[in-house]
Amino acid sequence: VYGYLPYWEMSGETLDFLDWNALSDLGLFSVTWTGSGTLDTTQSGYRAITGPLGRSAVATARARGVRVEICFTSFGYDKNATFFGDPARQERTISELRAFVRETGAQGVNVDVEQIRTSWFDEYGAFVAALRAALRTDDPSATVSVATHANNSGAQMAKLAADAGADRIFIMGYAYRTGSSNPGAIAPLVGRATTGG
Repeated sequence: VYGYLPYWEMSGETLDFLDWNALSDLGLFSVTWTGSGTLDTTQSGYRAITGPLGRSAVATARARGVRVEICFTSFGYDKNATFFGDPARQERTISELRAFVRETGAQGVNVDVEQIRTSWFDEYGAFVAALRAALRTDDPSATVSVATHANNSGAQMAKLAADAGADRIFIMGYAYRTGSSNPGAIAPLVGRATTGG
């Protein structure tokens, strides 16, 4: 069971509530990058992960044999075009993620890239491969997982991530009726069917 722990739910009550015996992996959500490719230390996710609660989550998980991944996010068409169009920026981010994984005691990275044009898909796959190789330089058992949308683009990204050696791939499908509905345990992996004459 892979559980995501978003920064806005990171509290002592949440850590006490978690069923650590049921978890195999814990993803701490999330960190992102600045314009230069460094990790953005001003973001709430970064501060939560590096704060007392984040460090407690990592220590508790490790003590109970639960693997920990840091979730790396990059959202937005323009932002992703900037990122995937600049190999030097990607290298800097990979270096920062590698150091962050070592510093926090995590054992891998979960990559969540959303709103990326298909023209950058090959670069996305190359980034996943390069990140995994870098992390495994420090820890041969380090993992890289990815999360993609439950649509054609997401399927293409999942295939590229698999080809890049990703250790786990999530297709982000949610059971919802509207954009404001809470996600559920079942996931529609195709668009809503229409009927008609």
